[in-house]
Amino acid sequence: MLLTLTHELMRFCDRARDAGVVYLDTEFVNEESYLPRLEVIQLESRGDIAIVDFQALKNPDPVITLLYDSELLKVFHAGRQDLSILHQISGEVMTNTFDTQIAAAFVGYGEQISYGDLVRQICGVSLSKSHTYSSWGRRPLTKEQIEYAQDDVRYLPAVHQQLARQLEEMGRMSWAKEEFEELERSCASERTPSEQLYVRVKGMNGLRPKELAVLRELAMWRDGEAMARNRPIGKILRDEQLVNITRHAPTTLHELKDVRGIPPHIADHYGRGILEAIHKGQSLPKAQWPARSESRHLDPEKQATVTLLQTLIRLRASEEQSSGRLLSSASELEELVQQAPNIRSEDFRVLQGWRYEMIGRDILKLLRGELALGVDAATGRVCVVREALAN
Repeated sequence: MLLTLTHELMRFCDRARDAGVVYLDTEFVNEESYLPRLEVIQLESRGDIAIVDFQALKNPDPVITLLYDSELLKVFHAGRQDLSILHQISGEVMTNTFDTQIAAAFVGYGEQISYGDLVRQICGVSLSKSHTYSSWGRRPLTKEQIEYAQDDVRYLPAVHQQLARQLEEMGRMSWAKEEFEELERSCASERTPSEQLYVRVKGMNGLRPKELAVLRELAMWRDGEAMARNRPIGKILRDEQLVNITRHAPTTLHELKDVRGIPPHIADHYGRGILEAIHKGQSLPKAQWPARSESRHLDPEKQATVTLLQTLIRLRASEEQSSGRLLSSASELEELVQQAPNIRSEDFRVLQGWRYEMIGRDILKLLRGELALGVDAATGRVCVVREALAN
């Protein structure tokens, strides 16, 4: 059912609260505003499905209160964007969540599996993808959009129950909960500080420190302009345009218009702000320039150690029917090898919590020479040799 009235929503929320669990998804648009605009919330509880037209609600408090009830379990698939958007609205940290994509990675369904693939494998149903990129900001919502939105939560209960059962059987529910809580915290974290926005600009690698000072000022100007106009930052200037302007550092509107990829209307609309940001960046003393972002280059011996650790992780992930990507990233392993033998466990996720139990302990053993990888003569496959290496 499509809900647009507060009293209808309140009745649904009361029933969901009594059930102790609610299944949810969201639809939003982010093409025309600085922050994504929440349009629809899909909810399922005890077989009832509610499609909440968020923009039509005069009072959204009932659904926000429901979703931030710490006693209520909230289940979603790949919920990072959902949690981030809801945090923008509420300013609160959602707790007691269950992400079926994370859970699936723990029990052998692969890394970052889609909702459609999970539904097909667990429920035997193939979902339509016809409205994946639908215009959710238009009203009225069509019958087809509503049916598509309903399917996004219709099968979540069955998927959740199957994954929860597998997690319990494999003794990994506590591991999954660690990841759910980390997701909750990360989605409610502060936005990137304005002075650090430049590091997220694609193509900034290779710029000299003085150019980085200019890029930093341009990135802060772009963000402020986008916020003031309530437009996506890419609609003000795209990343490649920002980098081109940085490299050429024009000092006049005429020079700005000559920069490759900069249409005349950019200079007409934003020229003064762009030139002021360039001047400010170039005027900074050398001590205030950002350091050049250098790629980490390991010597061949250390790179070989990283490769060995990656092999160990792949083996363990295969043995445990889990996801190697959940365990550690290449950059984390590189930093770990750089620090060895003076490794601080608190600096590395792979050496904490469930990761330490599954693989971190053996990583430290391998680095200390107490564990090795070898080839099983019978199968020809790489395997872990648990005996300490002889001196």
